[in-house]
Amino acid sequence: MTDSDTRHDRVRPAQRRGRAWRLLRDIAAGRQAAVIIIFAAALVPLLLAAGGAIDIGRFYVTKSRVQYALDAALLAAGATDPTEDRQVIFDAYFKQNFPASEPGDTVMITQPNFTDPTASTFTASVNLKVPTVFLYLAAINELETTIDATVVRVTTGLELALVIDSTGSMLRSAQAGGGGTKLDDLKTAAGLLLDVVFAGEATSPDVKVAIVPYVTAVNIGTDNAPYVVNPTPPHDYPDESDPKNFDTKPKGCVLARKGGNDVLDTYSPGSANAGKWEPYFWEAESFYNINGSEIPALVVSI
Repeated sequence: MTDSDTRHDRVRPAQRRGRAWRLLRDIAAGRQAAVIIIFAAALVPLLLAAGGAIDIGRFYVTKSRVQYALDAALLAAGATDPTEDRQVIFDAYFKQNFPASEPGDTVMITQPNFTDPTASTFTASVNLKVPTVFLYLAAINELETTIDATVVRVTTGLELALVIDSTGSMLRSAQAGGGGTKLDDLKTAAGLLLDVVFAGEATSPDVKVAIVPYVTAVNIGTDNAPYVVNPTPPHDYPDESDPKNFDTKPKGCVLARKGGNDVLDTYSPGSANAGKWEPYFWEAESFYNINGSEIPALVVSI
């Protein structure tokens, strides 16, 4: 064995280790290259997914704004009197709630028909196109949808309550110089109001008017005796023909109905007190003649 052979045997293990390290480095370099390739291949789909979410989110926000503006405009125009320009009101409300779109957005409105003054249903639609930024990479240039709205105009009628002051002070003159009474002026004003409400018609199925007297009692007339409950105990009315009895027969004045019936429009003729009115009597008072003699108290119905 020569010296060179000895040296060769000594170097051989180190060489084997070097070759192993080089092999490991080559394998590691190959893996990095593979990861880079995989990441590059997945980058575009990742960008499309994240960017697409942004495009779709913006699209739905714009759609919601347009839907709100369209609903508000159509409701405002539909509730407007036919004598006014409903188209102007529709355009004004839409622009107020959707003042401007983003650059590139396309908003095409199919206008409702307001030409028929008797129409009760109004329909409008909007074709919305929103350009994309990230989805453009996937050849999706824009997102499009159609937004519809319908409004039905319904007349629900009118319920009007007139609270009429018919107390004694209303019998005074309305002016210092004389003339008609305050009650006369009140009747005239109430008549003018009803002419407007009923639009010149004698009756209307869509209008109900209630009269609430601001007074202690109301007079329903003597012909409506079946609607009046008899007092308990029954009142013994004196002979009406006797002038001393002050004409004490009932004149038709009644009090408000009891038991919650005063707020009902119906009348129940069942029991004696079901929905009937009680007669109104002036409080018992003692009268004195010019000689100072007391006249027995009378319960007078007015």
